[in-house]
Amino acid sequence: MIGIIPTEPSAATDRDSGSARKPASAASATRGVAPRISAAVIIAATATVIVLGLARQPADPPHTLSHSLGVLDEGIWSHNSVNAAAFGDARLDDLNPMYITSVPPALMRLSYAIFGAGILQTRIPSILLGAATVLGVGLVWRRRTPLGAAAASVILATTYLFLGYTRLGLLETVAAALALGALILFVHAFEKRSSLWATAAGIVLAAALTSKPQIAGATLGMSAGLAMWAVIERPTRGLRLSASALIGAAAGISLWAGYVVAHLDTATRAEWRQHALGIGVRPSQALGNAARYLRSSDGFGTHAGPLLIGALVSVAVQLITYVMRRQRPTALAWAGAGWSAASIASVAAISYQPSRYAILALPGLALTIAAGVHALESLARGNARRLVIVTVSLATAASATIGVRQWSSWAQHPEWSLRDAAAILGRETGPSDVIGGGFVLVPATQAHRRVVTILPLTGINSTCPVERFGIDYVVMPAGDTVAQTFFARNYPGLIGEANIVTSFAVYRHPLTLYRVPVPTPPSWRCGRK
Repeated sequence: MIGIIPTEPSAATDRDSGSARKPASAASATRGVAPRISAAVIIAATATVIVLGLARQPADPPHTLSHSLGVLDEGIWSHNSVNAAAFGDARLDDLNPMYITSVPPALMRLSYAIFGAGILQTRIPSILLGAATVLGVGLVWRRRTPLGAAAASVILATTYLFLGYTRLGLLETVAAALALGALILFVHAFEKRSSLWATAAGIVLAAALTSKPQIAGATLGMSAGLAMWAVIERPTRGLRLSASALIGAAAGISLWAGYVVAHLDTATRAEWRQHALGIGVRPSQALGNAARYLRSSDGFGTHAGPLLIGALVSVAVQLITYVMRRQRPTALAWAGAGWSAASIASVAAISYQPSRYAILALPGLALTIAAGVHALESLARGNARRLVIVTVSLATAASATIGVRQWSSWAQHPEWSLRDAAAILGRETGPSDVIGGGFVLVPATQAHRRVVTILPLTGINSTCPVERFGIDYVVMPAGDTVAQTFFARNYPGLIGEANIVTSFAVYRHPLTLYRVPVPTPPSWRCGRK
């Protein structure tokens, strides 16, 4: 979005006088669906995300989504925040994602400060920002197309993929919400001719990029879309506000980079390498990956179909209205289309493609749906306006029904392994005990037990971990040959029947809890210091 100036969403700007005049299509849309009704629907959709996000907590993530969610992802990103809230110091070992992602750990830490540490508290920021995303999509389009704003908000809020992930403590929801916030602030800056708001938009964009680098595809697509609009429409007042936004983004990214560099020790470098492994770009595979990603993954093809179909239909409608010279796509329409296409393409071009990355594209698809409804309204005359309202309303209701049914199907029979594992850890270990093994990071948050994640392949926490961190128990996943080999070489005899405390499962992964013997055997490589 940097370097381009979008039009204000409720008015067309007179390039000579700088005054605003309301387009006829917007006036007819306002007559079609009352703004108050649209606002009520948008608020209801926003509330739906919060209510369904808080329901059935702290149940496991739906097993049809990305497989690592319940065992690693939420626990890794909350690790430093949990340490600070429960044990008084954010940095207690060599796994420190607070140097990898900027905003999410801060939000989780705030949640823990208000509500205490726990699984639900880890998820509250994501739930609230998911609701804010729905609200933002609605508000940014409501004055131009109340019908489109309401429809886009409802479809996004009831998309199963969106509901399934926003109820979890992940990075994607935060990054997507911040990117949308940056777009809204930039639109507002153009409307008010305010460099201050444009600078704020750049800072928020920097927060999005440093929260989840994969959102870069969406932001570049958004910028490309706005650039296309600028080339076609040639708006005034562009350079000053674009420069302000660029300065804000550069300042935000520079501050974050300085913070990371200041803490760039051996452990932090190893962690950056660990997280960089999955984002290697492979453009030659992008086309096939995109088709597979949209058609048959656990993402768009099965859990966000109505949103994707609605966006594709909306693009077609906009092309028709443009060819017929009934309406030119607005800046928001270009931004939404660019966001959607580039976000999907950028994920398809990398080697690691969990379906949670789809969250980065969903707000762009919702913006595109609103743009399509806006274009459809421009085609309607007389009684045809009622037909448009009925058609869009029925399509929205059908989409909402599909999404809520999918959510309800999961909610009727959720799994509770995280809660059960927390109870086991609380019963079998003491408050001052340290557990080695990342697969219990999430339940340990609920049990208030300190966990040290040992990653032998990357060298994170793998040098004399039992001795360095005073580990009292080790959790071993079944079939984890890397971990088993590591302990067999460095701590022979630890992973054996004599030290078994109990067995349980987390998110369908069988685990065994072993007690570290005291005193430690002389055959152990590191030895007590």
